[in-house]
Amino acid sequence: METRTDRELMSRVRDGDLGCLADLCRRHSGPLFLHFRRRSASPETAEDLVQETFLRVLKYRSSYRGGSFRAWLLRLARSAASAFFQKAQPIGFSNLREVAEPEDPGPSPTELAERREDLQLLRQALSLLPREQREILILRRFEGLQYRHIADVCRTTEGAARVRCHRALRNLATLYRRLASEQPPQEKRLLTPIRAIRP
Repeated sequence: METRTDRELMSRVRDGDLGCLADLCRRHSGPLFLHFRRRSASPETAEDLVQETFLRVLKYRSSYRGGSFRAWLLRLARSAASAFFQKAQPIGFSNLREVAEPEDPGPSPTELAERREDLQLLRQALSLLPREQREILILRRFEGLQYRHIADVCRTTEGAARVRCHRALRNLATLYRRLASEQPPQEKRLLTPIRAIRP
């Protein structure tokens, strides 16, 4: 059996073969759900946003012009999330631990506690970033998009996407250091730098 690319499937959906949408939905629902989970605390909200995104795929199928299906899908997802979060306050990065905490088979309990504290500070710093900066970091670091695809999703140039990502990381580092310095003296310690998050 021949496996079609996302581009081929979406081109067929655009041309009226709506049965191909089911294949795209099967391929991308899971990753899209994780994308939304990184943006909200509620699995129900993430599921609703996945459904809304695929409704938008159907509604705006004629606007697909080829190119990266994933970037086009994330642009629709961004639009769906923006509409939702304009109505409701974003809750934060509830599951960031699942994607940002490095796997280490044998850390000590002290190391685990320190990691949790570092991660909590990172979550707080991310939640304090403006929405646009959080979004670009999610697209680059957690979705793994290249700058050209981020530019497509954000409807900007590749150079502007690079600059925005750099600024977001710089702001994140500043917020992280500020939060770390505000810890009570008994809890202050040398925190892990956030060098792992690079553009």
